[in-house]
Amino acid sequence: MLSLTSLAQKDSASVASDDVASIKKQEETGESTTSWDKANRAYSEGQFQVAEVLYMQLIEEGYQDASLYYNLGNTYFQQNQIGKAILNYKRAYLANPSDKDIQYNLELAQSKTKDKIDKLPSFFLFEWIDSIRDLMDTNTWAETAIFLLLIDLCMIMLWLLANSLGIRKLGFYSAILLTVLVVVSIVNSFRSANHVYNSAEAVVTSSAALIKSSPSDSGKDLFVVHEGTSLLIKQNLDGWNEVELIDGNKGWITSSAIEKVLIDKE
Repeated sequence: MLSLTSLAQKDSASVASDDVASIKKQEETGESTTSWDKANRAYSEGQFQVAEVLYMQLIEEGYQDASLYYNLGNTYFQQNQIGKAILNYKRAYLANPSDKDIQYNLELAQSKTKDKIDKLPSFFLFEWIDSIRDLMDTNTWAETAIFLLLIDLCMIMLWLLANSLGIRKLGFYSAILLTVLVVVSIVNSFRSANHVYNSAEAVVTSSAALIKSSPSDSGKDLFVVHEGTSLLIKQNLDGWNEVELIDGNKGWITSSAIEKVLIDKE
C-alpha cells in the first residue's frame, strides 16, 4: 500500500504492487491489473486526480479491497479532501482492521478535522471485546477457527488412543483449550462480519452541514458539523438522515452532505 509516512523512504510503486495480490485473485482479465499499476504510478508521480479516477474505476468495476480503499484515501488526503480521505480509510479499516498503516493514516486524517467531539464513555469490557474482534478480519478469524479445529481433532485422537496416561491427559486438556479457542474464533468471525456488513456509520463529505431538529429545511437548526466528522445513521426519510454523533447528540442532516462507509451493493 502507498503509505503517507513512508513515501520518502520507500519506492511507493513497489510497496503498492505487493498489496494487490487479493485483487489479482479476483480479476478475469489483465485490464484491472493495468488500471491498478497506472493508478499507483500516477500517485507516485504526484498526479493525484488521475490516480483518484483510476482507483474509482476499479471500485466501479466491483473490486473491494482494503489496499484499494487505502490508496484512494491517500489520494484524497493529498488533495486536502479530508472527508473523503477519512471515508475511504474507514472502508479500508472495515476490510482489514488489523492493518497498522490504515489505523495510522485514519488517525492522522481525523486529527485534521475541525470538529473535536468527545466520545461517550463506554464500559471497558465492551471496548476490550471489540479490540479482540479487530485483531483480525472476518476471513482470517474463520481460517484460524478451521486451523485450530484440526489441531483440536488431533488432540482428541491423542486423548482417545494414546497408551500413556500422561499423553492422554495432555491430549484431553489441550482439546478443551483448543475447543474454547475455536469457539472464540468462530464468534469473532461472525461479529467481524456483522460489523462490516451492517455498519451504519457515515462521514460528512461536504465542507459543513446543519443538523436539524426535524427532516425539513424549516426544522430548527441544532448545530453544525464539518467535513470529516463521523456519525451513525439511525433512519432515512425523504432525502434526510437521522444521525447520532459519538457524543450522543442527535438530529437530521441532508443525505447529500454525508456518505455511508458501507457501500450499498446493487
